[in-house]
Amino acid sequence: MKTSPKSRNGSASLPLLIAIALFAMLATAVQATAQQIQTVNVPDPATTQTKIKYAPIKPMPADSGQQMYVAYCAACHGATAKGDGPAAPALKVKPADLTTLSIGNKGKFPRLSVEYVLTDVENLPAHGSAGMPIWCPAFRALDRTTPAVTNIRVHNLASYLEKLQVSSAAADKALQADPR
Repeated sequence: MKTSPKSRNGSASLPLLIAIALFAMLATAVQATAQQIQTVNVPDPATTQTKIKYAPIKPMPADSGQQMYVAYCAACHGATAKGDGPAAPALKVKPADLTTLSIGNKGKFPRLSVEYVLTDVENLPAHGSAGMPIWCPAFRALDRTTPAVTNIRVHNLASYLEKLQVSSAAADKALQADPR
């Protein structure tokens, strides 16, 4: 049986018409969503109080100080450890700039002090309040069956912080560039 050229063209254009109709429906939905987004009232960050979401501690590898820092410390102390994390504005006490610990200790990293803070031997007001967790009990909760792992966590986290230290010359240069 022979088909006419008209019927072949008509059936071939049906998928194209369906595709065009679907595209038009999708474009309309995207445009409506964009209009809804534009009409949402966005709060002013200067007048809005940041709320801190508390969550249970997540297990991170004890051998990675960097992964523990990112998971446990960066929310307050910031990705670069300068005390500017996303939760910092909501805290009563501004988080410390952890990159300058050596500068405040005559150029030597204060490992024992850092480990004492992490193990709650030094009772600092910011550590253990509602704004700052006491890390040693949290670490112990992660490693109930092997308590020695808590010491490994503290050691590796302190070692990572030691790697982040800036020299006094670099700190002086940063202060000259951005005196705040």
